[in-house]
Amino acid sequence: MKNPLLMVGLVSVLLTACGKQPDEQQAQTLPSPAPVTNSAPAASQVSPPSTPAPETVNGVDAAAPDVMPPSEDPAAENPAPSAPPAVVATPVPAPVPQVMNQDDALVLANRSGCLACHAVYKKVVGPAWQDVAARYRDQDVRTQLIEKISKGGKGNWTDVTGGIPMPPYSPRVANGDIEKLVDFILSL
Repeated sequence: MKNPLLMVGLVSVLLTACGKQPDEQQAQTLPSPAPVTNSAPAASQVSPPSTPAPETVNGVDAAAPDVMPPSEDPAAENPAPSAPPAVVATPVPAPVPQVMNQDDALVLANRSGCLACHAVYKKVVGPAWQDVAARYRDQDVRTQLIEKISKGGKGNWTDVTGGIPMPPYSPRVANGDIEKLVDFILSL
């Protein structure tokens, strides 16, 4: 402060406000405080309150931690949409068909009329089912055999049958039953 009288007056006001009386020696040297009036002081006499500047870190207000600092990379302001994560296809193994036991398969085969031309272990008119399983082992022929039994045909076992064709068994035998019999034959 440039004015020492103003400083002395300020100290006196502060001491009075705290409920203390200035020393007699100070009271003698201190002028009495100016009377307080309700009139507003002139604008030149009032200085605006001083507010401390907020601390900044890298140009960002440290008191506002939720605010991210401005980016210097223009691409970071408008990032390109990222591609969704790659999905790796996991091969799903083919379902393993439930194979009937031999007794149940023979009951179904007899009811369907298969045993008129086939047997499990020996040739009758058509090939033995164990021979069919041996010929097609480690081959994916399930669909072809289901189709051959459903629609009938000739040519695959001519050497065994002497040219007698396989008669069609669908719709006389349900498709589900034909599938069960093929699964049984291929399991031998």
